[in-house]
Amino acid sequence: MLRLGSTEEIEKQFEEGYIRFGCPANWILYARTQPPGVADRFEGIFAHVKKDDPRFGMICDDGYPLNYSRSLWNDEEPDGTVYARYVYSTLVPTVCFYSIAVKKAAKYFGIKGNGSMYLSADLKPYIKALNIDPEKSSMLVIRFPWMLADDLRREIPQAVVKNGFLYKKDFDPGNPMAIKYVTYDLDVKKQFWDLHPCNELFHKRPEFKNQREARIIIPNTFFMMDPVKKPDWFFINQLKVPVPNIKNYALVVPCSRCNQVVFDQFNEDLSRYRLTFRYDDQPNQ
Repeated sequence: MLRLGSTEEIEKQFEEGYIRFGCPANWILYARTQPPGVADRFEGIFAHVKKDDPRFGMICDDGYPLNYSRSLWNDEEPDGTVYARYVYSTLVPTVCFYSIAVKKAAKYFGIKGNGSMYLSADLKPYIKALNIDPEKSSMLVIRFPWMLADDLRREIPQAVVKNGFLYKKDFDPGNPMAIKYVTYDLDVKKQFWDLHPCNELFHKRPEFKNQREARIIIPNTFFMMDPVKKPDWFFINQLKVPVPNIKNYALVVPCSRCNQVVFDQFNEDLSRYRLTFRYDDQPNQ
């Protein structure tokens, strides 16, 4: 798995040992300041229906209608429909990683686990497609994701308790996070309805299907900054979670120098392999 960001921030997270959680509200508000295609303004959509859809008046478990108890954040369209979100879902602490389906790719290209075959990918077009400045950007590469997960399970409960900008509702320290891959099946041009809060955070539109994004959320915990009342304060909702062992399972790769990633020395079932980054000035690294 990997994260992209400014070299300054990525190196700081690596050296100081922490992962910074944001939330979908940050990304939605950021998308509204950017040209189309730079960010996804449809994050967190659970319904695309007429604004007077009677289901908004459904009575929930707490005895109040849906549009009261869940605090809806709706984007109204000229055709009389709305894209509906739960405010609380958009305020759930979330961190995202890109991932590479190495085993799936190895099978697709007929790689055999005999140690002599390899996969490689040119990173330059990938970095260019993400519209980032390679001279100022780096990748935080998580070589062993399960070790990151272990760090987070230990550290999230304490980070949540210490943070004064979070609202905790039935937070479970014994099961502090959920990790899922995003599915690219959200067709916002048609009706979409999901009454399970936070499920919508793992749905995106099909045009993003090549990302293979993994997300980690902290359920039953919400940032206090309301995106409806403070629409210009994107990125203010942040939670730093310590990951004290990050140098044992991660590395920082500067986008300006790295030109290729190589996977080789596969074992028999393709579950283990060597990962190598090749640099412009060090072609054999």
